[in-house]
Amino acid sequence: MVNTSVNLCGISLTNPVIPASGTFGFGYEFTRFYDINILGSISLKGTTKEPRFGNPTPRIAECPQGLLNAVGLQNPGAEKVLNHELRTLKAVYKKPVMANVSGFSVSDYVSAVETLNTDDGIGWFEINISCPNVKEGGIAFGQNAANIEHITKAIKNVAKQPVIMKLSPNVTDITEMAKAAEAGGADVLSLINTITGMKIDINRQTFAVANKTGGLSGPAVKPVAVRMVYQVANAVKIPIIGMGGIATAEDALEFILAGATAVSIGTANFHNPRTTLEVIEGIEKITSDGADMMGDVYEYMLGIMAASGTNGQFRTPRHIIRMMVELMQPTLGDTICDPAMGSAGFIMEAAKYITEHQSDELLNIEARGRFSKDTFHGSDSDASMLRIGCMNMMLHDVDEPNLYYRNSLSDENNDTNRYTLCLANPPFAGSLDTDDIAHTLKAAVKTKKTELLFLALMMRMLQSGGRCASIVPDTVLTGDTQAYKTIRSALVDKHCMQAVITMPSGVFQPYSGVSTAIIIFTKTGTGGTDKIWFYDMRADGFSLTTQRTPQPEQNDIPDIISRFHNLEAETNRSRKEQSFFVSADEIRENGYDLSYKRYHEVKREAVIYDAPEVIVARMEERQKAIDKAFDEFKKLLNA
Repeated sequence: MVNTSVNLCGISLTNPVIPASGTFGFGYEFTRFYDINILGSISLKGTTKEPRFGNPTPRIAECPQGLLNAVGLQNPGAEKVLNHELRTLKAVYKKPVMANVSGFSVSDYVSAVETLNTDDGIGWFEINISCPNVKEGGIAFGQNAANIEHITKAIKNVAKQPVIMKLSPNVTDITEMAKAAEAGGADVLSLINTITGMKIDINRQTFAVANKTGGLSGPAVKPVAVRMVYQVANAVKIPIIGMGGIATAEDALEFILAGATAVSIGTANFHNPRTTLEVIEGIEKITSDGADMMGDVYEYMLGIMAASGTNGQFRTPRHIIRMMVELMQPTLGDTICDPAMGSAGFIMEAAKYITEHQSDELLNIEARGRFSKDTFHGSDSDASMLRIGCMNMMLHDVDEPNLYYRNSLSDENNDTNRYTLCLANPPFAGSLDTDDIAHTLKAAVKTKKTELLFLALMMRMLQSGGRCASIVPDTVLTGDTQAYKTIRSALVDKHCMQAVITMPSGVFQPYSGVSTAIIIFTKTGTGGTDKIWFYDMRADGFSLTTQRTPQPEQNDIPDIISRFHNLEAETNRSRKEQSFFVSADEIRENGYDLSYKRYHEVKREAVIYDAPEVIVARMEERQKAIDKAFDEFKKLLNA
């Protein structure tokens, strides 16, 4: 079973899905629909110091793609929640819950928190600052940064549990409010609450809700909510619970990709009480095949946002990653790194491979601990990618991956002689400022090109005897400047270069048509290259067009894997075949050219043509037939 657990302030949630406050009662009401213990947690109905009857009716109105509510915090008060509602819930739900607290002054909030503090079933306080008003001036708490920081500090002074500040979207800059809550000591943020809206009943010619305005929720607000979660995730360092219009597993994953650690489901519970259960089951189903789930969703988002053309990010196809992993055959004894990890596809697939092939060994507690904490390492300079990668690894039972937010090519990365296996598709066609390049890499190769710098980096990062499989652009194989030759000569002369597998240019469609190859080498520091194996991949099981439709009958990948693991049988293959060996000496004689085409011999077959007089006679016969047919056609016209 796929691990979908998340950690929220030291408390483990079995999954990241939580029913939102105000849409799930006090939880126990839903036990007639399913076992609520499947939920990650429950955010209780909003509670105030004193009982409240809420706003006058009508206070709910349906809208296209949403719901307008002005319930007005109806609740039995903190004492009743403590002595009755929580006790009732504890009888059927065995996990920590979130106590959602509201008020009309700072003292109201503090008093309610102090009352509920004594219950050991509360894991967090979720502080709703999105709708009540401050006594002084009538300004909503959630719309003023100074007020947010003030009330957060006040609650943190009395709360025994971590504090979640629930933010309002009805502000000019959501990041300003998030930073204020963080400055006040908030442990977690949840967003967004409802958006202020209005509906008028044209038949009755009056407001649809008695309060005139209400809070809009449901699918209509989801794009706004996702945007705000993304903005806040890039502005603060504390976890986020994302909410707003979530109704499916795909919706939930969109929030997680935007930066949320967990998600809350609200309005959807009203029309389908089993929504939260279905979302949990949907996430488990999506991840049950061991796929790069987060990478898949990110790829989808790249497409709909047309981001691939603007930020240069595109993901290595999963079947190519899988091929490279199967070529390298990682084990529990490896320490594996991807210095340009993206969505962590390579290290995730390596983890999957080890799980498949060493399942018995993983039953050992010590081996499992190393697998979860020490085996996998990755770096990326994109914070969003880091979050995606981290979630990807945790969903595949690697609970504590070593993922670093850094520019791997800079001096902040000092990894040297550390890893036994590197798997990577580093960015290429890029150029860095000299000041951004680590001094050790400058010494290794004089270039600003990222494709060369990453190869130099991986040579540095590997232990002696460590192996590397990396995707490179064709220019690395053939470039005639000194920098390219320096890297190729280092691979051939200083280490043990083993294989070059060229790939067709359509492999990275629809993002790029660049021609690439996979190079495989072992770090020795003392040479060892005797001969290099070349393979020309002509098909990868998909069309080489932008559509990339499956073509399973046209797939060289199984053959590549089989031949690589039986290289002794390749020794006598002809240069006219799809794979063959080339000696290191011949490589040197050709300026360290590593292109397949340089050494491949084209197989030419003799073509025998008919004599000219035979061809002329054949043409005359055809002309006679044409003339005859034309004469018959003219007769028909004159008939």
